Amino acid sequence: MPNLSDYLHPGTRLGETYLRTAFFGEREGRTGPIIAPSDSRYVIVIAEPNGLHGGQWEAGEVVDCVGDRCSPPRVLNRANRAVRDHEKDGKLLFVWKSLRGRNNGQVQCLGQYRYNRHSFVSSYGKSGVIRVMFFLDPVPSEGAIQDITQATQELERAIAEAQKEITRVGPEAIFAKIRRGRPQQRKATVTVFDRDSNVVAFVLHRAGGQCEGCGQEAPFLNGNGQPYLEVHHVQRLADGGADEPENAIGLCPTCHRRAHYSCDREEFTLLLQARLLAIHDG
Repeated sequence: MPNLSDYLHPGTRLGETYLRTAFFGEREGRTGPIIAPSDSRYVIVIAEPNGLHGGQWEAGEVVDCVGDRCSPPRVLNRANRAVRDHEKDGKLLFVWKSLRGRNNGQVQCLGQYRYNRHSFVSSYGKSGVIRVMFFLDPVPSEGAIQDITQATQELERAIAEAQKEITRVGPEAIFAKIRRGRPQQRKATVTVFDRDSNVVAFVLHRAGGQCEGCGQEAPFLNGNGQPYLEVHHVQRLADGGADEPENAIGLCPTCHRRAHYSCDREEFTLLLQARLLAIHDG
């Protein structure tokens, strides 16, 4: 990621908090979720979780942020076009998180992102008001890519060993080894969760090659000849969810994307929670 000071104010640091109006100026700091001065080298999206503009994020995954109001409906205005066209315009895109509570009015830089796609949504609590929802990909630094790759490879090796062990000693023995509660974090260039490979092995064994969302067979076999399913945490780890089988479900890729990005993801999450409850109470 580039030096923030080269694009924003001198001394700007990733993860630190700033007063929005003081940092962006009175005019830009009090406007909507997109800050796109025509003479700047950047575009800013300010995400307000569970607020007027919406927004949610997960480490290493696509961010979704609700952009500016569309008037007329389903037509991108200048601010929304600035997000969509930032690469074509030669500008970098930064996502900032708006803080609430005692930190109201403050923002925190999450990092550099890249436009992926967009869709249109009804504005929260405002009938007939249409906003655009942007799906943005994180742009990790070279060091972050190495850290994420290393963490992923370590987890994949541990999962493969746990899957071998579960066939040898049975699921009960693996279940007894699972670390309870929220996984630990470790900071390198980015923050990653130390997920328990035993949870993944246990959930995949429990699913038995069938998606626990739609009930269909896994779409293909992975490189180890195992049915390919993805383990999804119904309450996200970033929201304090536990890395435990009672909070994890084996999904096909389509159901996994539905749980994250569909217009009915909240209803689908409730369905997945009910299925997990039935599995563990049954």
